[in-house]
Amino acid sequence: MISCHPLFDDLYLNFIVENDSENNMTVLLWGVFLLGGIGLFVVWGLSNAYPTIN
Repeated sequence: MISCHPLFDDLYLNFIVENDSENNMTVLLWGVFLLGGIGLFVVWGLSNAYPTIN
């Protein structure tokens, strides 16, 4: 795998080689955090998309 930065290359190798449960849990937690944040942003945006008419 050819990457544009040596640090990214090291990260890819760490993800491939060190495939232990702690790494998987970290990836899972980051995924839940990011998807939850995106979901909250979408819900907030939809709730504020149509202002109430008094």
